[in-house]
Amino acid sequence: MISCLLTSCFQGIEAVPVQVQVQVVPGLPTLLIVGLPGQAVKESKDRIRSALYSLGIGIPAKRITMNLSPADMVKEGNHYDLPLVIGLLMALDILPQDIHPLALGELGLDASIQPVQGVLSAGVLAHKLHKTLICPGSCGAEARWAGDVEILAPFHLLELINHFKGTHALSMPTAQAEEWVPFQKDFSDVHGQETAKLALCIAASGGHNVLMSGPPGTGKSMLAERMLSLMGPLSPLESLQATMIQSLARRPGSTSQTPIKLMRNRPFRSPHHSTSVAALVGGGLKGSPGEISMAHGGILFLDELPEFSRSALESLRQSLETRQAVVARANYRAAYPANYQLIAAMNPCKCGYLGKKGKECTKAPACGALYLQNLSGPLMDRIDLFVEVPDISFQNMTKKEGSESASYRKKVEKAVAIQEQRYQGMDFYRNSRAPSTILDQELEHQPETKAFLSKAAEKFDLSVRGYYRTLQVARTIADLEQKEVLSKDHISCALSYRPWKYI
Repeated sequence: MISCLLTSCFQGIEAVPVQVQVQVVPGLPTLLIVGLPGQAVKESKDRIRSALYSLGIGIPAKRITMNLSPADMVKEGNHYDLPLVIGLLMALDILPQDIHPLALGELGLDASIQPVQGVLSAGVLAHKLHKTLICPGSCGAEARWAGDVEILAPFHLLELINHFKGTHALSMPTAQAEEWVPFQKDFSDVHGQETAKLALCIAASGGHNVLMSGPPGTGKSMLAERMLSLMGPLSPLESLQATMIQSLARRPGSTSQTPIKLMRNRPFRSPHHSTSVAALVGGGLKGSPGEISMAHGGILFLDELPEFSRSALESLRQSLETRQAVVARANYRAAYPANYQLIAAMNPCKCGYLGKKGKECTKAPACGALYLQNLSGPLMDRIDLFVEVPDISFQNMTKKEGSESASYRKKVEKAVAIQEQRYQGMDFYRNSRAPSTILDQELEHQPETKAFLSKAAEKFDLSVRGYYRTLQVARTIADLEQKEVLSKDHISCALSYRPWKYI
């Protein structure tokens, strides 16, 4: 008899079913794992032997074959231990043959069940297939968010055996969610820079990308970190997707007994400028998500933007348009959600003091042009707001009373509510995602405003993308003012955030 159950592999955040088949027949004593297993899966047989030995269960002197189907897909990861040992226990009549669960987990030599990646995605698959999910005990709370699915979350293999024998029932794990913290850092911590704060308010309202430029120490990084205080919690769909990405991104060896909670706070990712393309977009042996996917629903902050490699910066272009991070290699292809806001900061030149008398280097002004050589036109065309963050006078460094973020937040919430009403029933709810067909309708009955924008686009030599991004920003500015009709003032204000040197 062949014992069968399911486990999963992962393509992006989606779990794909993998059938586990175990057969015990007379023959030369051996334990084989077939079905294109990776190195970690090949080592499973040694962990299975040790785990069963620690429970006093001997493996019979027969030919044991374990198959992972489909056989033409590479099986990588440490989560195949548990389904393989369950299949073997079913074949040995220690567990009943009719349970047919979907299982994943890593075995310790003492038969403990260790946490693994992707449990929430596997839970969603189990819900879709109407299967019982068996996962590590420390991952049970994470799996609970998959919906109405029966979950068995043992910490030890003996607990699972006792559950099916009826001597000790496993209880349903309890779901856990993050507590939303709206104001971790406040704009009042930043002295001055009212223009930059207003630009970030516009960006938070419409979901726009921002590039801040200014000398060192003017508050660019502080402003970026405090932009989260203007944004609400993750939506239910964003929460589920962001948590699935976080679960899949747990690095090998970093798994712990601390359960992953459903994310409610928007992520803020700030990779170093030495980050590789694979770390930024995703990749590696199993196609793990990168920084841009980890920033899904939140902010990707790139400090010292020109210091990033040209290839790393160019890798952002596709995700800024499609809101997806596509990882394509010879043996796999994965697509992760990557709906993030790009907030970038840079100095005007390498030394940072271009245009500042007494401090700028001897290579000025050529050093500025050399410093910007990694920033291509197509990448700059995908940024909506360019903001200068200048030095401030020490006489103006008086700390404001109260929360500046709270006052800006009220305006942002009203603008977001207007957009959600306008785009109701569509698959987006921010002006930054509005397609050209909807934006053109804005100007159908406003010939003067349309002519003004067209004339400005000709003068500043805007691309078609730049034209519509300017229109998106203008629409957000109008929403902040709670105006239904776009005016020339809104267009002018949007154009002021696209200085000629970056166009």
